[in-house]
Amino acid sequence: MEIKQLNIDDKLTCLALAGSLDMGSVMAIKPEFARLAASGKPVLLEMSGVTFIASCGMQMVLAALKQMNTSGLKMAVFNPQPMVTTAWEIAGMAIIVPIFTDQTAALEYLKVKQAAVWIYTDKASYSHVNQKFPVSQADWATAAIMPTAWRGLPLRE
Repeated sequence: MEIKQLNIDDKLTCLALAGSLDMGSVMAIKPEFARLAASGKPVLLEMSGVTFIASCGMQMVLAALKQMNTSGLKMAVFNPQPMVTTAWEIAGMAIIVPIFTDQTAALEYLKVKQAAVWIYTDKASYSHVNQKFPVSQADWATAAIMPTAWRGLPLRE
C-alpha cells in the first residue's frame, strides 16, 4: 500500500492511495493517513490505484473523517476502481464520503461549506439562513447550482 500527498489545490489535501487496503496495509499507513488528513483542509482521496478495500480500510477513513468533522471539513473519493466503488456503496460509505468520477465536481463539493449545501435544501432565503449560520453569498450561490444529489444525501453521479 502506498500513500502520496498530491498538490492539486492549496485549499485542500489530496491523498493518492494505491494497492490493497487490507488489515496489514491499513496498520502500516494509518498513522501517516491520519496525520495527512488532519491538515485542517478538506480531503480528496484519489483511489484509482486501490485494488481492494476491506472494512478496516473504510474504518480508517471514517476515523479521519470524524476528526475532520470537528472542524466542519469534508472528504470525497475520486475515481475508485469498480470493485472498490461497489464495496464502498454496499457498506453505505457513499452516503458519508461521496464518490466522484469528475475531479472538478469533487473539488467544488469540497470547497463549499457543508452548512450552505444542507441549508439550501430547505429553500430558505439567504438572509434568513445567514442569521443562524454564517454562510457566505458565494457558498450560497454555489449550493444553489449544485446537483440535487449533493444536497441532503451525497450520491454518486
